[in-house]
Amino acid sequence: MVRCVACVCIGVLILGLYFPQVAGADDTERAGYYMPVNPPPGFADLQWIALIDKRFVPSGSPKGLIRIGTEERWRDFPFRSVSLKGDDITFTTASVNGESFGFRGRFIAKPQPIENDSDRDRIILVGTLTRNRGGTVVSASKLRFAYTPGD
Repeated sequence: MVRCVACVCIGVLILGLYFPQVAGADDTERAGYYMPVNPPPGFADLQWIALIDKRFVPSGSPKGLIRIGTEERWRDFPFRSVSLKGDDITFTTASVNGESFGFRGRFIAKPQPIENDSDRDRIILVGTLTRNRGGTVVSASKLRFAYTPGD
């Protein structure tokens, strides 16, 4: 009987090593840049969503941002609020010139560094992004995001 219990415990441990849980990831493992993969026309100017490692920002500072625009003219929308619960993420941005964003999504895989070109389109985050102007939703779409850890 003791032998069976020991075998079961070892089996569960081995399965845990081979099939890691995404939910076990902490916020620091998710810090980085999330680039949209094939964004629709309403979000063609979306460059990335950045999640900032909380260890590197002062208390009360935004823990992320959305970058919109082109290299010639960026516009950053810092997070006003963010909630990370397990694999679920929700955030809203501050309003910049009457425009803001909201997101509700889920991490479907653990972020990993890009090792091959084929890794660049590995989907890590999925969810619905809304674009608001003057408090009215002007665009909403389900998006998929690939990951890079950044600099």
